Amino acid sequence: MNTIATNNWDVANQRYLAAALATVRNALERHIARLRGAVEVEEQQTLQQAVDEAASAMPASSALTKLCGAFDLSPFEHDVLLLCAGMELDGSFAALCAAAQGRSWDEGNGAAGRYTGTPYPTFSLALAALPGAHWDALTPSAPLRHWRLIVVGTGNALTLCPLRIDERVLHYLAGASHLDERLVGIITPLVAVDDLVPSQRVLAERLAAAWSPLAGASRRTFLLRRGEAHAMPIVQLCGEDVAGKHAIAAVACDALGLKLSSMPADALPTVPGELEALTRLWEREAALSERALLLDGDELDRADA
Repeated sequence: MNTIATNNWDVANQRYLAAALATVRNALERHIARLRGAVEVEEQQTLQQAVDEAASAMPASSALTKLCGAFDLSPFEHDVLLLCAGMELDGSFAALCAAAQGRSWDEGNGAAGRYTGTPYPTFSLALAALPGAHWDALTPSAPLRHWRLIVVGTGNALTLCPLRIDERVLHYLAGASHLDERLVGIITPLVAVDDLVPSQRVLAERLAAAWSPLAGASRRTFLLRRGEAHAMPIVQLCGEDVAGKHAIAAVACDALGLKLSSMPADALPTVPGELEALTRLWEREAALSERALLLDGDELDRADA
């Protein structure tokens, strides 16, 4: 997108996110009304209409829509993510979370007020207040926790632990997409160049053709369907021309609308748990920013020579 289109998308994305947050805020307000035996304010239809209008005004899909599609979130998981995002983006959410969990704001006899309970999201609150609640959304293998879209704090009971949105995911929803800081210094973005020699261009075209049938899925869910045969084939580029191999891979990815990043193979952790964590972090980043990875083993080759 050009600068004008990007600016238009940023404004529309903020509007859409605000409209989506309003539906979750209303769910909290209605839950509080039920707890207090008060009349619920039925605004769902009006609020959903605002969401639909904001979606229609988007020049391209919103960050929230793309994220939910990439990680296959259910409507309930979508709302849990928004509940956690609301804590960072909407000043009313802390008080609503406290009130919705049977707590209130204590003015403290004229002193600075304080919360008397838990002014933060919990799974218990989400299960009670959000529509379409289902228990399996809480499990470690479900998208919210597997991909660390949210982080579960410490506590004596899972359902009462504080929840917060991962910082990278928060910035992504707000439209400020950038490389996860935990990958900075490990992952290096590569830029496609136009000066490939004919033989290199042929290789780039062959590489793009091999990936092409799955290119659309690669930008959405191919990395995320564990155990299914949706992943793009791994290709090994051989030869001594390191810059040429980088250029070939970058041009092939660019043809498919993917960004390319490189990572030195010797940066891979040797501890299994650390390797799993890095792999999952990269796969999440690849889905968020539509990236492919070039694992550069040339330094290892030279060390073995």
